[in-house]
Amino acid sequence: MHKFSMPEEITTRVVARVGRQWRRSRLALTLAEREVISRGVTAHQSARSMAKLLGRSPSTVSREMSRNGG
Repeated sequence: MHKFSMPEEITTRVVARVGRQWRRSRLALTLAEREVISRGVTAHQSARSMAKLLGRSPSTVSREMSRNGG
């Protein structure tokens, strides 16, 4: 059984091993971006306005909000 709830083929696309360190995909949201989204949800900002601020697709922000109770 995997530690993750996602199938292994998906997790390997998100996290890549580089030398002895693990590095997230450049497409994955960073912790700082997730924090901006969290604060935006608290401030009742739209997904579209947060996406514009982050330079990300509105659907990316919307998915993050759905995953984490936004």
